[in-house]
Amino acid sequence: FAHQPGMIVRKELYDMVGPFDENLVRSQDYDMLIRLARVATPVSTEDYIFRQRIHDGVRGTKANQVDFEAMSSSWAQFDKIIFRSIHPQLKLSEYLGKGKKVHNQASKRHALIRRSAVMARKKLWSHTMDDLREAAATSGEPLTHSEITALRRALASKYGCDEVLKDPQLVDELCKLAMSSEIGSQIVASLARGLRWRVRSALFSENRWNSVRYFLLMSKLGKASSMFSKRYQHETAVSMRLFQKVDRSK
Repeated sequence: FAHQPGMIVRKELYDMVGPFDENLVRSQDYDMLIRLARVATPVSTEDYIFRQRIHDGVRGTKANQVDFEAMSSSWAQFDKIIFRSIHPQLKLSEYLGKGKKVHNQASKRHALIRRSAVMARKKLWSHTMDDLREAAATSGEPLTHSEITALRRALASKYGCDEVLKDPQLVDELCKLAMSSEIGSQIVASLARGLRWRVRSALFSENRWNSVRYFLLMSKLGKASSMFSKRYQHETAVSMRLFQKVDRSK
């Protein structure tokens, strides 16, 4: 975690990116960190800079107060606002890291998958699905280790991903993607694998039933992913039989 009180920033960088967005009741520092990261390279330290005390009092402004119990949902709400705003501003290549460019189909797919994972963690699933569908259509090469890792982390938001459990239409879209192509099936299989941690984590939480729900979701996505391979194998076998019949008739 990067905390604003533990940072030293050159004044010219603040001048370059502009003032804090005071319309954001929460996540003002997060928004600023993203803007700073786009214009300069940060350097971290492993030393203890300060100790943080987390209190259970009210946060926010006088006009828009946030209870301690609603802290995570409030952060998620304002993070969503931030990333909805920056989505059209960030170049696709920026999701690959500083100095890297989208120069071929492989790097384009990698960037699309990384952006889709970021948007999923910020609960912007319409952007996520657009990127996943485009990624599946961009290259037919098997997913790389880096792409699989990014997809597995897509459902690892610190704010949870209960919204997926409550959105059957989204689940249907993921299943449809899984059965659309070999790469689509690999993408959804990787997402499903990322739910394993959710299953284990929910088992020891206050809402243990979520563990069962996550397991059922993981199973459904995994089954949809395997169905493409089975269908492909069946269609290939049928095509080969037809080819053999035609060949014998000559």
